[in-house]
Amino acid sequence: AIFVIGVLYLGLSGATDIVLIGSIAFLCSLFLDYVTSICDAVLQVHYKMGQAMVALILGRLVNVIALWYFITHYISGVDAIFPLLIITISGALVTAIVSIIFVIRKLDWHWHINTKLMGQILWVSVPFGLINIINNQLSVCMMDSFKVNIRIL
Repeated sequence: AIFVIGVLYLGLSGATDIVLIGSIAFLCSLFLDYVTSICDAVLQVHYKMGQAMVALILGRLVNVIALWYFITHYISGVDAIFPLLIITISGALVTAIVSIIFVIRKLDWHWHINTKLMGQILWVSVPFGLINIINNQLSVCMMDSFKVNIRIL
């Protein structure tokens, strides 16, 4: 959510097109990687890591083929930035879609939101989120010379 707010701020503050497009591409990449990692966890629980590997290989294959086509048919320079971002996102998109297909085929989906369970999960995850934010900010500011390590029981 914070990154979405940052992208909206960039759009409203008059950032250059390349910064805005790059930020949106990075946001898409993060989202697709999160979806893929969740699907990988579900497949791992059901001992289907072969399917997760197939999804990853298909995504990387799309990256390699699209990159080869781009390199052999287009010139480099500033005009090459946008297509290269699209190539990167296309591979992540293929990986996420194939992973979702495998998960949907494996699981029986029931849409029932348990607000009590969601609240418990949110409350338990707050310390982990804070530690993650602190570690990321300190690693950026201190060049990885100091990390906050905490043992949560």
